[in-house]
Amino acid sequence: MKHSKIELEDERRQFTRLRSELLIKCRVAEEKEAKEIQATARDLSPTGIYFEVSQQYPLQTILEIELNIPSYTETIKAVVRVSRLEDLLKKNSYGIGATFLKLDSKDKDKIIEFIKRMDISLLLQEAIKRGASDLHLSINHPPYLRVNGALEPMGDSPLEQDELETMIMNIMNARQREVFVKELELDIAYHLPGLGRFRVNIHMQQGNIEAAIRIIPFKIKKIEELGLPPVVTELARKKTGLVLVTGPSGCGKSTTLASMIDLINEEREAVIVSIEDPIEFIFDIKKSIIKQREVNYDTHSFNNALKHIFRQNPDVIFIGELRDLESITTAIAAAEAGFFVLSTLHTQDAAHATSRLIEVFPPEHQQQIRTLLSECLEGIVAQRLLPRKDGKGLVLATEILIGTAAIRNVIKNGETHQITSVIQLSGKHKMQTMNSSMMELYEKGIIDRETAQQNLISPFSKEFIYQARDEQNKKSTGTIEAISKESAIRQLQEKGLVVVSLKEAE
Repeated sequence: MKHSKIELEDERRQFTRLRSELLIKCRVAEEKEAKEIQATARDLSPTGIYFEVSQQYPLQTILEIELNIPSYTETIKAVVRVSRLEDLLKKNSYGIGATFLKLDSKDKDKIIEFIKRMDISLLLQEAIKRGASDLHLSINHPPYLRVNGALEPMGDSPLEQDELETMIMNIMNARQREVFVKELELDIAYHLPGLGRFRVNIHMQQGNIEAAIRIIPFKIKKIEELGLPPVVTELARKKTGLVLVTGPSGCGKSTTLASMIDLINEEREAVIVSIEDPIEFIFDIKKSIIKQREVNYDTHSFNNALKHIFRQNPDVIFIGELRDLESITTAIAAAEAGFFVLSTLHTQDAAHATSRLIEVFPPEHQQQIRTLLSECLEGIVAQRLLPRKDGKGLVLATEILIGTAAIRNVIKNGETHQITSVIQLSGKHKMQTMNSSMMELYEKGIIDRETAQQNLISPFSKEFIYQARDEQNKKSTGTIEAISKESAIRQLQEKGLVVVSLKEAE
């Protein structure tokens, strides 16, 4: 399905015009008995206005209009000429485009000021400038940015209800507005040429419309640029099986998967089909054919798209999120059938991810799913973003599970609680636990002790008593905190000490 001409025209005009829903009054000029009619302004600029009205006005008709805009107490009065007429059959009304003939200069300035204030592109531009990951628009609060995990206000002027509604409605096209009015929830992708791409969640809160906006980078980073272990590259080069990226909201799951898909796109001639809600990263044409399908735009639902995906001849299937039993069933079935499947889950680590995949099924089917999952699971990347000790952004901590024989056995035998223990003992297979990843970041001085303590899944560390000698053979005794004896020895060696004895403090 292609974008309509109206939608594309809306996108081109959004820097100079404001799509809105403002009530106006209009009447035919210079007619004493002319009836005053209420209308709804949908599009406003300093030079003209577009509104919907129940009465038809012929082209070139001169109208007097009255308009009230938020935060402006005085009514704007103007004279306009009808320059465009549309018969809106579905709404039993008419669309009128009109050019301002008479508009007081102070009213024109107020319209310009209003458009700038309601132009969300200015907020998004500032968000990108400040390195934010998210922009939050909530009633009675100023716009807030999330920068390096912390919330920062943009000024101290709270957004009023009318302002917020106009601002958010302005980023939706007519079809999206209809969906939102019906569902009261909407996820969309929003694109500003030359600025960026954004994932927007629009929702209601105590009867008010609000939005949470995620900034999506234009450039897809390489796997190594994200700080991911090299084994993630090996996972991306798999030809069959299931690979999951898991973690809490905002931890970079989509970014990791985009990097993996882009690697496939660079190295393989493959058909990649994605089902996303909404589409986030846009991929350049390289070696692969990439078909990105957006829920509520290219398909009615995740499950409806999944029913037909096998007939699209894919080599790689990317499912934006495994949300329910049907999507999990399809993902496992596709991986078992020989496709390479990538997807996400919202769990804290690999053990919880495997449990979630199994426990969503009725008890009588769980053993069958354990068997299928044990055969097709190739890997899980669990991740978290943590604040750096130096305050310069965030750093990625990762847990890596690889589908070895030992992992497959514990999944098949229903012993998923042992997965973390197996990962701990499988360093030679390039596996690592979330705890070990965080402790490595702590020991390297990248994150501080408080951050490590707050995020470790199991107890932070133990205290060890050591005896050591330095390069001049001078002996020293002390205590050191580490997650294990091996970690304590490594820390002491990095200080130039040779360990003589080491024991855990009582």
